[in-house]
Amino acid sequence: MTLWKRLVIMSALGGMAFAVTLTCLWMGLKWYRSRPAPWDARSLAVTWSEALGAIDMNPKTRAVEDAGFVLEFVIENRSDRDITLPRNITVMKRDAATKALEYLSYPTELYRDHFLPARERVKISLWLQGRDCRDTPLQRCYERHLGENDAIVLLHRSARLSAELPRPRLKER
Repeated sequence: MTLWKRLVIMSALGGMAFAVTLTCLWMGLKWYRSRPAPWDARSLAVTWSEALGAIDMNPKTRAVEDAGFVLEFVIENRSDRDITLPRNITVMKRDAATKALEYLSYPTELYRDHFLPARERVKISLWLQGRDCRDTPLQRCYERHLGENDAIVLLHRSARLSAELPRPRLKER
């Protein structure tokens, strides 16, 4: 085989090996970047909490009715970026025995979107809805709503942000 034919064959094989190597590197990088970001549980911290019984007025009868509970927290944003907690953030509770997350049995939501500037504290209100406490003492109803749990957990899915809020004590009316 002549020298120039050998040179062409070696160049073609070297080029294919280089192309395969670049393709493997590109696919590996693409896979690495496609992995979900880890959950950030350090950016938000609770510095104060309180639970209050919520009441509502029935517009037809003008009677005051129980409307569940308002859970208030002061949350400190410890990060260097602004964070917005959307009204439809995922709210779960952490079971005291198993430490597993589970959904609350009653609808729960923030009153509105809450903007948390970087390195600031903001008071947020979480409404735990429920209208079944008419003939039940407030503390017993609160225990029934929250059950045996250590904390309430907020999960902001798009920002991959989580905040564990300790179970607040109920303030009597």
